[in-house]
Amino acid sequence: MNTLTIDGLSFRDIDHDGVLSPNEDHRLPAEVRAQDLVGRMTLREKAGLMMHGTTRSHGEFGVLGMGDQYDLEATEQLISGSAINHLLTRLDSDPTVFAAQNNALQNIAA
Repeated sequence: MNTLTIDGLSFRDIDHDGVLSPNEDHRLPAEVRAQDLVGRMTLREKAGLMMHGTTRSHGEFGVLGMGDQYDLEATEQLISGSAINHLLTRLDSDPTVFAAQNNALQNIAA
């Protein structure tokens, strides 16, 4: 995770540009931050916010997300390629594997 330190405070550098954008500045009101963020988003990104995809998994029913591990390459295409950031999961695995798989998705999204 990229962070910026300004006046002793830490900020997430969400767009990785090394500059504190208004939407990254937690000191500003939520409305100001939201307006700035929406103004920076493409129509494709805005549409992606309204979509709910299904995580892909390995196995016979992978397109439905049923399995014990995500197909990270296929799911990355949904996140990065289609700008979909709300995903349903039907993964069926032990809690340790499930947590590791979800952490991998978070890394892709970040």
